[in-house]
Amino acid sequence: LTGDIKNAHLMMGWHVPDLFSRDSFACDLLSTILGEGKSSRLNQALREKKRLVNCVSAAVFAEKYPGMFYVEAVLTPDKAEPAQDAVLSEISRIQDAGVSEEELRKARNIAEARYIFSEETVEGQGRKLGLYEMFGDYTLADRYVRKLYSVTREDIQRVSRTYLMDENLSILTYLPGSGR
Repeated sequence: LTGDIKNAHLMMGWHVPDLFSRDSFACDLLSTILGEGKSSRLNQALREKKRLVNCVSAAVFAEKYPGMFYVEAVLTPDKAEPAQDAVLSEISRIQDAGVSEEELRKARNIAEARYIFSEETVEGQGRKLGLYEMFGDYTLADRYVRKLYSVTREDIQRVSRTYLMDENLSILTYLPGSGR
């Protein structure tokens, strides 16, 4: 797509299981390893080393129905294709070699901290309980962190191989210009 924008935007998405699937927790940690924070794999490879993007992140959006694992980046138009290739290369590295114990430990800590900070207020606690109940099981609020700690390095490699496949990938590139 093209539009009246200054920077190009790249969005890559893969369908993943719903929030209550065992694989959802491994996908959550995989997204943290790939794209949360300055030391994430995608930030280090695409932004710091190759200078392909202005910013890059990865996340999982999962609810009661199948979710979406996505990578998004802001970049210059001429770097959209090389950035896409670099994202796929980083994913391929995890599919082939897995992640380190240190990466998994760090991802768990980040995800747990994110979860705990979201529950600092009564409003935050109520929002989380209500959200999980709306999806079908409020007790996930009590089990979420424990589920993260049950994820292994092998689980992360397995979900990367299972869900982050080319045939499950949708890509949107939004470039500066006029029209669609």
